[in-house]
Amino acid sequence: MDSTKLNRVLQSIGKGCFIEYFDKFNDPGYTNQDLVEMLMRDKGYTESGSKTRVSQSRRIIKENSVRDALNNIILSGNVSDSVRLGAKKILAKM
Repeated sequence: MDSTKLNRVLQSIGKGCFIEYFDKFNDPGYTNQDLVEMLMRDKGYTESGSKTRVSQSRRIIKENSVRDALNNIILSGNVSDSVRLGAKKILAKM
């Protein structure tokens, strides 16, 4: 996935959402439907929006683009310090 496409995908997920739910997106013990329902319940996202967030997050993981995604988030000027710190912590574990 090139950097332009990755940035577009991260915008559709929400960089904060990707970081907050990364461990769950990365856990095969959760089905896509489990995650959709969790996002709808926890965040109030629509079903369609939740499906997009889950499928695109898992796509980043499946395509081995996690490091690039985390670096994108760390360098982004449009995220909070807590999101940036979360991205750094995930990256440090890899």
